[in-house]
Amino acid sequence: MLTRRRLLRSGAAAGLAWSWPVHASTPPAPFPVHFRKLNPYESLRNLVEPGHDEFTVEKDAAAATARWNRLLSTGAVPMAGGFQRSTPMPARYKEVAPNIFSAEFDRTDTGFEAGMGHWIAKLGALRSARFFVLADDRLRYEIAGTVEGSLQYRVGIWKQAWRGAQLAEFEPLEETLVTAPLPLFRDVTRELFGPTESFARPHTWQTPLKRRWGQNLQAETTWD
Repeated sequence: MLTRRRLLRSGAAAGLAWSWPVHASTPPAPFPVHFRKLNPYESLRNLVEPGHDEFTVEKDAAAATARWNRLLSTGAVPMAGGFQRSTPMPARYKEVAPNIFSAEFDRTDTGFEAGMGHWIAKLGALRSARFFVLADDRLRYEIAGTVEGSLQYRVGIWKQAWRGAQLAEFEPLEETLVTAPLPLFRDVTRELFGPTESFARPHTWQTPLKRRWGQNLQAETTWD
């Protein structure tokens, strides 16, 4: 028999149930859900990282690059037994043009660790540093720094050979050093495009794209 109190109790329980969070046991939606079509290249995502395709040497190159990047902060690199080396620190710099110098190395100097520490100290306050593994066991580096107010930019090539994660051979091949009291170029993007609305207010073109492609669109562009 349905009494008045039972009717009120049922109504209250229904109200509470409506406020509870929805769990996975809830019945399916009455309408089918259609998700956005996957990118046709989605299956290739797992191949982006080096070492996941037939070009296995890319993984070794990436690992070597990471070790050289760590060198600039730690000042040390793991060395293999029987390590064959010479110092990376040039014996002298020869000026080949105004503010442009070519390094000359002493191939008989095998003081790798002391020479590397001296070379890193000469870089000054680092502004950028990039290493690129090349063919034939060569490594190219491009390093920008500031030394006592002078801007310096180094480009060089080392010969390197790794035995696993340890450096087995090292020889500096060349280095060019360029110095300047002030930057030779400056960024004028803001000066040229500052009055343009799409530059000053990027949301004017980002918002329509987000409406079309979703909020996950990586278009949070900043210009500073």
